[in-house]
Amino acid sequence: MNLKSVKFKDKASFEKNKTKANVVAVYEPFGIIVFRDEQPVTPDPVKVSQSDTVDASLDQIQSGLAIIIAKNFEEGKQYFAANNIVVKDMFEVTSTFFVEVPDFIKFDDFYGSVMSTGKFISVEPDYIMPMAAHAELDYAAHWHLPNMKCSEAWSLLPAGVVKEVAVLDIACETGHEDLQGMISSTSWNCVTDTADVNPVSDFERHGTPCSGVIAANTGNGIGVKSIGNNSLKVQFLHIGFGSTSSGSFSTSDTIITRAVNKAIANPNCVAMSMSWGSSGSGYPMFSNALNAARTSARNGKGIPLFASSGNEFRSDFTQLPASYPSVMAVGASAQNNTRANFSNYGPKLFAAAPGVALMTVDRTGAAGYGPDSYRGFSGTSAACPAMAAVAGAVLVKNPGLTEVQVREVLKNSCRKVGGYVYDATGKSLELGWGVVDMFTAVSLAGNDVPVTPVTFNAYGVISSPATAQAGTVVTLSYSVILDKALANDLNVPIVLSFKNGSNPSLNFYTGNVTIVKGQTSVTANIPYTIPNNVSGVSQFSMTIDPSNTINETNENDNIALTSINVSLPTPPDMGLDAEVVANRYEWLDADRVRIWYTFTNKGTTPITSWKAVVGFDGKPQTNWNRTQSVLPGKSFSAGTVWPSSTFGILPNTWRMRVTELNGLPDANPSNNETSIVVSR
Repeated sequence: MNLKSVKFKDKASFEKNKTKANVVAVYEPFGIIVFRDEQPVTPDPVKVSQSDTVDASLDQIQSGLAIIIAKNFEEGKQYFAANNIVVKDMFEVTSTFFVEVPDFIKFDDFYGSVMSTGKFISVEPDYIMPMAAHAELDYAAHWHLPNMKCSEAWSLLPAGVVKEVAVLDIACETGHEDLQGMISSTSWNCVTDTADVNPVSDFERHGTPCSGVIAANTGNGIGVKSIGNNSLKVQFLHIGFGSTSSGSFSTSDTIITRAVNKAIANPNCVAMSMSWGSSGSGYPMFSNALNAARTSARNGKGIPLFASSGNEFRSDFTQLPASYPSVMAVGASAQNNTRANFSNYGPKLFAAAPGVALMTVDRTGAAGYGPDSYRGFSGTSAACPAMAAVAGAVLVKNPGLTEVQVREVLKNSCRKVGGYVYDATGKSLELGWGVVDMFTAVSLAGNDVPVTPVTFNAYGVISSPATAQAGTVVTLSYSVILDKALANDLNVPIVLSFKNGSNPSLNFYTGNVTIVKGQTSVTANIPYTIPNNVSGVSQFSMTIDPSNTINETNENDNIALTSINVSLPTPPDMGLDAEVVANRYEWLDADRVRIWYTFTNKGTTPITSWKAVVGFDGKPQTNWNRTQSVLPGKSFSAGTVWPSSTFGILPNTWRMRVTELNGLPDANPSNNETSIVVSR
């Protein structure tokens, strides 16, 4: 049985197909439907532009777009125009393009053709990603305003100065009676690429209360007060689709990257709030955009970035974007200034803000979290916009502060409460630097902020051979360079990676280099064995200071790249030949069976890796990619365990079919398949 992700060219075909009985998932903004088919189905090229086999987890669905960073913005535009590649969106500040992958062109082939021009830094597929909103709802009053000494802070803010906080979230009811005039005209729907950010379903309710925490209209005689007290508006950037009753939703790398670029382009944006998270492995274009926002926005002063730490009571959370080094992870505190019992905590936590029953706006009527238009809003979803609002007020008070200085202001304003252990630096696991105090933060913003001046920049270069064969060893040369000599030794963390096509980057070295005082560079060489099952245009990269621990003047030049064209080795005259035989099976218990097989190298060439398709008839098949050495004439036997969910109704036949040896076809396919009937 196959799962196919199908991208339709026109709305009519998409609408006609999305109600079929074999539909597994629908991704409306991209015109994509995932189907389950008993037998392979050939797509109609008139109606369909892409068709890809996908995993049942649905966590690697490609949207049909590619995210491309050019070395030169204008040269990138010219290349796409000359090659009839459709550009959906572009951002000159970061030289970023969102383009359509041409019809029925596999991403790996598209990647190779674009990267081989030498005009581009990176080409990444746009994956549709599952996300989860963080909200636990309760009813309470405005306890958080006196807790943070908001009224005292308001008295210090200059009259008539209004800044904006970017809220990346799920829809905002801009017509709410208590948000009138408080949602910026710079707001944007980054899913549909239009100006309308209002909800389109009953489940799109999360962004409205988040916005109200920051910017509900204060002093208008109705509703609730906000931390911004009319000195802050919300630039609402809608980033999700497919919202469910549980609060989960989907987005993609292009959507959230577009949102960050919209915030960067807004000269009034002084903070960013992201009350959601994903357990994915990372979204490089989104991460790059956040780094650019932190270091380049506001004419180089940067935008402070905040994300909720999550509500799973975890002591070492890994969710993104809170765990990105560029982002300040915000936990939730309760009325007694202790950690809210649901709030994630640990070494990655920056600080905490009130996050239990904050009175804010709710969607009007039955579509809201409750029947009223106002609600006590709980969770790190509430704490995150609260912290972002404090940062926004700091920059209303003193817009000349840099992002680094705002971090210092917030850190130094936090109260060491809760009875927790704070270490020598002033941090605790439960609350980070503590619970933020708005009055202290705004007071500090009006004074000289003690920040160690940053005077140097680190960058790097990396080089490799232009070509190599899969399975061979190449020597990389890399240098870390300073723009000026320093008075002390500098230890610089680096990560070296290899990437082929759309496969994830493989980090093969993590360590440090030391630039000796008085010197401006250090150079080293390192050997690397090219994987024996890859080919085409590939890329080595060196990331300098991946965790942003070094304070430097420019963090946008910390990735160095070099390309290498990998070819597969020519198969030997006698070829590769493997034989597999299923020997026997044994029941481990009522629900698990172990199947024994023997693998024999019948050829004359050592086998170093092999791939196979295994599984029971009529059930989903498993793809094996094994790296092990088998010399000519040698064998090994192994057992593989299968649970009841994989074999269905017994008796049933288990099969193994070898598909590749050392990344090449087997010269003798007649002995590549084996089977055994399993019964009770």
